[in-house]
Amino acid sequence: MICLRSVTYTIENKCAGPVRKTGTVFGPSARVCDSAMARSAAAVEQQLGESAQRIEILDTSVAELNQKIDRLDERVNTIVATTK
Repeated sequence: MICLRSVTYTIENKCAGPVRKTGTVFGPSARVCDSAMARSAAAVEQQLGESAQRIEILDTSVAELNQKIDRLDERVNTIVATTK
């Protein structure tokens, strides 16, 4: 999505060398650009929300795995202590 209305560009004039000019880039109107940007922002916001939910789920999974590892560690320590 390009919403530029004017840009500075360089043209090569074979006699005078490079010349900087300002010209108009014809593209979508400001209203179309604003609407597209709003849709894009809404999509990014939705993706951020979905990512936050995934992170919460992963955090919960990691916490559960850490608890299981702790229980296994306790069992191993108990087994080691009883075999000595």
